[in-house]
Amino acid sequence: RLTIFMAASFALLFLAEGSALIEKGGLGHDEGWHAETAIALVSPDSAVPISFWSAMPWMRDTYNGALKTYILYFPFRLFGVGVMTLRGTTLVLGALSVFFLVLLIERLYGAYLGILFGLFFATDPALILAACFDTGPAILTVLLKICGFWFLAQWWYGRKKDSWLFAAGLMFGLGLSDKAHFLWFLF
Repeated sequence: RLTIFMAASFALLFLAEGSALIEKGGLGHDEGWHAETAIALVSPDSAVPISFWSAMPWMRDTYNGALKTYILYFPFRLFGVGVMTLRGTTLVLGALSVFFLVLLIERLYGAYLGILFGLFFATDPALILAACFDTGPAILTVLLKICGFWFLAQWWYGRKKDSWLFAAGLMFGLGLSDKAHFLWFLF
């Protein structure tokens, strides 16, 4: 389908734009906040201090969950610990957001608007910077919102399969476990 091809093209465009920025600047505090525990999970004998609660964290603090920590674990294991791996991972999350936004808008409003929104979203400087330097951390929240709505649209406009509804609930639940401010979005 043309829409899937265009969604993939825009995701690749997004990755290319972000790749030009990925080496710029040093690591910010918020940007590396989840990486600290992921590093400790990858190499327990690292210099990162680890306590009982951070050994298998459920919450990083009172309003931040550990979902991004667990997402970072696999790229750190595969590619090594580093700023490029951290930023590359968040950039991929941003590209997935672009891909699923195109599919969501296409499902709701048609292919023309899906492609148009995808072009705007893939070239949005604020989103590219947010994905490269995830100082919020916010890009995971963007992805979970878009995916949750895409699954809801699949359920609403397609056959009413419970699996679509379950997947939407899972995305929204992961969003809530990632950061408590996701409640504002849900309600």
